[in-house]
Amino acid sequence: MKILLTAFEPFGGDEKNVSLEVLNEASAPEGCALAKLVLPVAFQKAEDRINEMIDRENPDAVICLGQAGGRSCISLEKRAVNLREARIPDNDGSTPHGMPVVPQGPEEYPSALPLERLLAVLQAAGIPAELSESAGTFVCNSLMYGMLHHLSETGRTIPAGFIHLPYFKEQTEGKPAGTPYIEMPVLVQGITACIFDIAKAG
Repeated sequence: MKILLTAFEPFGGDEKNVSLEVLNEASAPEGCALAKLVLPVAFQKAEDRINEMIDRENPDAVICLGQAGGRSCISLEKRAVNLREARIPDNDGSTPHGMPVVPQGPEEYPSALPLERLLAVLQAAGIPAELSESAGTFVCNSLMYGMLHHLSETGRTIPAGFIHLPYFKEQTEGKPAGTPYIEMPVLVQGITACIFDIAKAG
């Protein structure tokens, strides 16, 4: 089995991106290949690169990771919407407003990950986790939508979706008091547990 795990570069003035730190530490069980891909925080480039990787590697599952500073749980995203709406510029300086990810595409795509099962795995390990109704409208949502659209258009029915991560402790330095975070070893444990669960299900 092969699982594709993706993360993003830093953005928005942050020196680090928690998703990239977790990507570097995450592992898969014996017999499961873990392909890792670091994506730019740029709307179209990110989608193009993940879809090229999917076509080249033909993975059996795809887990995309992203940063959601301000959240206190690992967030399993339930859907992606066909909208690009940028509150801040992406790393290419693009600030789309009211633009579709895919013109004439469906309004939304539901996650193809086994969310309820992954939530149970995380909660059983004592890791703060939730099902999230919104992946936002920035690059994370756009990536999720573009990936799921590509999988649909190419006839692939595989587990695939997006997981948002809160800051790890180091990232909260200099931020407002009380900014939520989860310790890095716990985040790595959580994502690794998700990888192992998907690999076990085959």
